Amino acid sequence: MNFIMEYWVEFLFTTLIGFITYLFRKLKVYYKMVQDVKLSTINLLYIEITSKYKKGKSDGYFTIYEKECLRMLFHEYINLGGNQLVDFMEEIDRIPIQDSKGGYFL
Repeated sequence: MNFIMEYWVEFLFTTLIGFITYLFRKLKVYYKMVQDVKLSTINLLYIEITSKYKKGKSDGYFTIYEKECLRMLFHEYINLGGNQLVDFMEEIDRIPIQDSKGGYFL
C-alpha cells in the first residue's frame, strides 16, 4: 500500500499519456480515412459531371433538370476542393435548355 501511495502520480501520468497517444493514433487513422473519402467523392463528382456534359454536348441541349443537377454537382465539387472543371460550367451555360416537349428556353 505504501508503494501505491508513493507512485500514484507517476502511474496516473503514464496512464494519461498512454490514453492520449491511443486517441491521437485513432484520430490520425480517421483523418486519413476522411481524406480518402473526400478524394473519392471528388473523383466521382468529376466523372458524373463530365459524363453528363458529354451527353448534353452530343445531344445539343440539356433539360432544366439536367442543368440544375449539374450546377448542384459542380457546387459540391468546388466545395470539396475540386478545381479541374471551372471552364466546364461556362461551356455548360452555352448549351441551350430544351423542355420535355422539344421547345428551347434561353
